[in-house]
Amino acid sequence: MNSRLVSVLCLAAAVGTAALTPLAAASKHHHPCAYACKVAWLDPAGGTDHIASGTSVTIVRAALGSPLRELAPDVWVYRGFHADLDAANDDDCDMLIVTFAHGVVADLKLVNEAAVGILATAADKPARTRRYASAR
Repeated sequence: MNSRLVSVLCLAAAVGTAALTPLAAASKHHHPCAYACKVAWLDPAGGTDHIASGTSVTIVRAALGSPLRELAPDVWVYRGFHADLDAANDDDCDMLIVTFAHGVVADLKLVNEAAVGILATAADKPARTRRYASAR
């Protein structure tokens, strides 16, 4: 191999490595994360000290107000929560997703903004037609 070709390959490898390093570092903070949450503790001055499975829609709305976003009529997103788990805080999981079933809280998750974005995109897509196949 001639020296010019070797130099070009070395330069391309060096530039490629340098260009990918910031992307790898940036992607660490933009990956979707979700953590199960049994109880969301609130300010006791608001009249309700926590929200958990079984809490009614009325109590959630009274305690937290209108959601930041509704992913579906029974899936609400609130911002401004802090986990008691360092990993969740490191992943910027400061959003609470409250899922209702039959008028009460069925599930709580602490998520980051990337996870909400993915869930919102999935919720906005129209339902796909299912196709079934059968053997004759």
